[in-house]
Amino acid sequence: MKFTKVFLSIFVLLFLVSGCTSFKPALYERSLTGLDFSKYSKDGFLVTTGDFHKDYKSLSILRVNCFDGYIKREAPGSNESDIWKEDDLYGEIPTSFNKRDYEYRSCKLSDILDYMVESAGKIGANGIIKLEITPVKQNSPVNGQVQNGILITGLAISYQE
Repeated sequence: MKFTKVFLSIFVLLFLVSGCTSFKPALYERSLTGLDFSKYSKDGFLVTTGDFHKDYKSLSILRVNCFDGYIKREAPGSNESDIWKEDDLYGEIPTSFNKRDYEYRSCKLSDILDYMVESAGKIGANGIIKLEITPVKQNSPVNGQVQNGILITGLAISYQE
């Protein structure tokens, strides 16, 4: 009888404990992520992560970084979209923050690459080789919180087709 009570007590205890925990299986996931370079090649602009095996002239090493964060909403009729400019030595850090005046923006790799290609084109490049994409983090200059970001670097070149 004593054995039955002990066994029954253990069984009930195990049943209660196992009933409080839930089994969460790992879900199957399959995804494909890509970066479409064809829109650049249609315009005669080469983008590659590798080297280029034709004669070319190196124009510049380009480095573009982007960090997720809040950006001041654009005023109607304004084309100003950045809170601070990287090259603005006297940019002001806001002392007050009203969330209605700002929107949160995440870095999109396609936008950053578009910006790099556009900037390379302005200096006469028709290609970017040795493209490297790196996830980065920084401490926010405003509040010290960690910001996720993307850094892309590449060599802007000019070549004859």
